[in-house]
Amino acid sequence: MLCFGPYFADSLKMAAQSAPKVVLKSTTKMSLNERFTNMLKNKQPMPVNIRATMQQQQLASARNRRLAQQMENRPSVQAALKLKQVRGKGDLGPAGCGKNSSGKRGRQREWDGA
Repeated sequence: MLCFGPYFADSLKMAAQSAPKVVLKSTTKMSLNERFTNMLKNKQPMPVNIRATMQQQQLASARNRRLAQQMENRPSVQAALKLKQVRGKGDLGPAGCGKNSSGKRGRQREWDGA
């Protein structure tokens, strides 16, 4: 926190009182809404190169396939997939996500009767 001393606030007040007010008159008769509406109406459509767009999509798809293959080959992902297969056979699901003894999802609350 900055500390300027006891006279700083007084000098600010005096400066604010002596400064003349600046009044800006409207320099245009058109509202911003009208201005932007006209801009959108007059906007020329950008030419689309369909061939370039298709090439970019194919390149992105190839990159995504490569990334998916790399992820599959990671030991941590393979271990998680094996764990999922083992749990799927027993129909247990992830820990803490199954149904409790009351048949509802979530934690089972204990009640001491008090």
